[in-house]
Amino acid sequence: MKKVMRNYNLIVMAGLLYFLILGQALADDPQMVSVVQPRANDTVSSLTMVAGSADFPDFERYEVFLNGGGNMIWAASGYVPIVNGNLARLDPRVFTDGTYQIVIRQVRTDSNYTDYIGPTITIDNPFDTPLPYYPEVAPSILYAPDDRAMLRVENCSGHDLNFDYHGPTNFSTADNSRMPAKKEGSICTFFDAALTPGKYRGTAHIDGGNSSNYQFDASVGNVYKITYNGPDSGHYELIVAEIEADIAGNKLMGGGTTPVTTDTDEPTVIDANDSSTDMTQDSSATVTKAESDVLPASGGDPAPTSSITYLFLAVLFMGLIIIGGVVALQRGRRLTS
Repeated sequence: MKKVMRNYNLIVMAGLLYFLILGQALADDPQMVSVVQPRANDTVSSLTMVAGSADFPDFERYEVFLNGGGNMIWAASGYVPIVNGNLARLDPRVFTDGTYQIVIRQVRTDSNYTDYIGPTITIDNPFDTPLPYYPEVAPSILYAPDDRAMLRVENCSGHDLNFDYHGPTNFSTADNSRMPAKKEGSICTFFDAALTPGKYRGTAHIDGGNSSNYQFDASVGNVYKITYNGPDSGHYELIVAEIEADIAGNKLMGGGTTPVTTDTDEPTVIDANDSSTDMTQDSSATVTKAESDVLPASGGDPAPTSSITYLFLAVLFMGLIIIGGVVALQRGRRLTS
C-alpha cells in the first residue's frame, strides 16, 4: 500500500510541475485576437472602423476577411500588433449586400496562419451594385512598425503600372507587381509592404513608356509612399516621400476613420532617368494587393490557439492523474484485503 501511495504521490508531483510549466508557457505565449466593432448582427451601411485586437506570437501580419458563403473576400491588412485598437476601415460600398462573418487571419513569420472567426454582420450597400474601387480611403491602416518600415505604392495615373522593388536580401525583399489604372472617382490603386531595413531600388513604367527609376534607404519605424502620377506629369512622374503614420493604433475608437496619411515634408522627387537620389525605407517585402487580393479559406472553425491547446492538455492530464489515483487506491485495497 505504501508503495502504491508513493507512486501516486510522484504522479501528483509530476502534475504540479506540468502546471508550473503550463503557466510559464501561457505567460510567454499571449493570444489576443478579437473583434469588438462591428458587433454581432450589426448592419453596416456606411464607412465603419473594424476595431479589436490582433496580437499573437511570431507576428508577421494580420489579414481581415469577410466570409460570405464560404467565399473569403480580402478586406484589409495590418503589419503592426494591435491591442484594443483600430484594425481596418470597412467600406460597404465595395461589397455586395448580404451576411458576412468577419475573419481575422493571424499570419506568422513561418507563413503559417490561424483564422479567428469573428462576429456575423450584414452589409447594406447604399448603391445597387458594389464599386470596383475604393472611393474614399484605403481600407488598410498605415501604422509604423517597431522593427520594420512600411511602404505604400500608389498608381494615380490612368495607365496600368508595372512596378518592382529590390531590397538588401533579394528574395525576401523583392517583388514585381502590375497595378491597375486609377478609375474616375476612386482613390489611387495601391499595395502595402512591410520592409526590412536597407537600400531599395526599382523601376515604374507603363506599357510602351519609359521607365522611372528610384532608390532609397529604408529605416525602422518610418512610413513611405511611392506615387506614380503618369507620363504627362513631367518632373512629378514618380514621387518618393516619407509620410506621417496613422495614429491611435492601440486606442479603441468609437467609429469613423483614423486620420488619412499626409506628407510630413516636401516630397523627394525622382527624375525618370535619375537613380542617384537616396531616401530612407525599410521592410520584409510581404506584399498584399488591396484591389484584388482574395486568399483561400482555411475552412471550418478557427484552429485552437496555443493557450487553448495547453489548457486542454492540462485538463486531460489532470483527469488521467485522478483516474490513475482512483485505480491505484482500489488496487491497494485489494492487495491489503
